[in-house]
Amino acid sequence: MVIERENNENVAAKLRAAGRTVFSYKVDVTNEQEVIQVANRVKQEVGDVSILINNAGVFSGQPLVNLPSHVIRRCFEVNAMAHFWTLQQFLPRMIELDRGHVVAVASIAGHQGVPYMTDYCASKYAAAGMMEALNMELKFMGKKNIQLTTINPIIITTGLISNVKSRFPCLLPLLTVEKTADVVVRSILKEEEEVFIPKRSEYMKNLVE
Repeated sequence: MVIERENNENVAAKLRAAGRTVFSYKVDVTNEQEVIQVANRVKQEVGDVSILINNAGVFSGQPLVNLPSHVIRRCFEVNAMAHFWTLQQFLPRMIELDRGHVVAVASIAGHQGVPYMTDYCASKYAAAGMMEALNMELKFMGKKNIQLTTINPIIITTGLISNVKSRFPCLLPLLTVEKTADVVVRSILKEEEEVFIPKRSEYMKNLVE
């Protein structure tokens, strides 16, 4: 489930061309009722979801004093609240089966404040905090076979962010979509709880501007 239909269809087309069976859906992840409706279709047409990846994100890059209220709301609705709506639809079955994997694409900005990104940082802190709390919640429930992975990339060259850069590009370079996706897949296979991309950014958070 993604918020950009064109990108969704392009990815689906490439996978189909490679001989894969693919289901694609259009959904506004900020609309709880729409998420419920599409989730029901997924359950009927695809079956149980074993891996849920919450990846949708928006960014404005404005100083706090200039942020319109609707931009702030949109940022939290996409970057944080959408995680709750999808989880509430697919996590119950994972709990019932005691298996599954949830991935949240957060950000280094969910661990380090960055100028002109107050709304983005706050929303990513929320997503990362939710995943940490949910991980503890599942363990308290005795559901040890449901894996949670939080991905914290520095800056991905998707067009989402245009006015943010690494102060030291040799140490913390911009990430390609392909590189990030590769790390996400490997992190799922290794069942890692928290991943920073690049790895050294976990220890060099203050080098981001």
